[in-house]
Amino acid sequence: MSKPLSINFVIEGSGRLGYLGCSTAAQYLVDSLKKDGIDIVVNGSGSYDIVHAHTFGPYALWKKRKGKTSVITAHSTPSLNKNNIAFGNSIWPSIYRHAYNSFDHVIAVSETSKHELQQIGIRKPIEIIPNGIIMERFRYNERTGAEFRKQWNIEGPMVLNVGQITPRKGVYDFIAVAKALPDIQFVWVGGIPYGPLSADYFKVRKLIKNAGGLSNLKFTGFVEDIVAAYSAADILLAPTYAESFGLNIVEALSCGLPVVARDLPVFRELFGDVLFYARDVEGFCARLEKIKPGQRSKNSVQCAARYDVRMVAERLKHYYFSIAQK
Repeated sequence: MSKPLSINFVIEGSGRLGYLGCSTAAQYLVDSLKKDGIDIVVNGSGSYDIVHAHTFGPYALWKKRKGKTSVITAHSTPSLNKNNIAFGNSIWPSIYRHAYNSFDHVIAVSETSKHELQQIGIRKPIEIIPNGIIMERFRYNERTGAEFRKQWNIEGPMVLNVGQITPRKGVYDFIAVAKALPDIQFVWVGGIPYGPLSADYFKVRKLIKNAGGLSNLKFTGFVEDIVAAYSAADILLAPTYAESFGLNIVEALSCGLPVVARDLPVFRELFGDVLFYARDVEGFCARLEKIKPGQRSKNSVQCAARYDVRMVAERLKHYYFSIAQK
């Protein structure tokens, strides 16, 4: 083409919402695309060849009119709102269908996600491009890991989870596992970004305040250096009930952590046999008891390398040019 494509990334949300997985994944891509010399801005004004949204709120729906072509990455699907948002389970499919079909093109982050999008009636072309992480950033760091442990007074084996604190993410199961394994320290990094709109908000907030009444359980809230948390941990436990991708799993794998996760089709699709799977609290406990603390895994790092943001950005660049030419 005679001139470079101009891209406007639309990323809604600030404050607590700025730390949602969709915002994080989008920012990783922005940084990588800029290094490759792509003409890209975030929430820019004016007109662009492609407006690429990563959320579908009013701001994104307004901004997409300023693009010759509009794209949305479907980080979220209706199934992710069940036990995550406090209301509207029955109306979410129609909201997503209307919003996503208003764009020219849709990107799904997994085959599992694409299937759900088709089920709810998305008629626009759907391309599968996974999320990516900055591998250079997510590397095990013994020093910062030790500092994290000292800061939070953690000794002995440590099980970590990173994400929103909601029933959908498996917070009740996480607490139940901590109660069943009192000799292991359990740490959850993250907050409740939707506030009172989150499912079981007041119940969950009370549990956070008293750590479920357990001495071996901590809720840290947001932490500035998430790599330090991954470096401090021995295992990532992801008891989530629904995901479109699993960014925290890739980040943990990149740091060499073994991962115990709920046996979900999307995890089997993306990570295969690299993860340790279980279906309930009893299964999680059994898996955790078999993993030796302090063991970093080359298989974990190799698996994470499939989702290096540089590779994802390269796929996205080819996708941009293909839809622009059409």
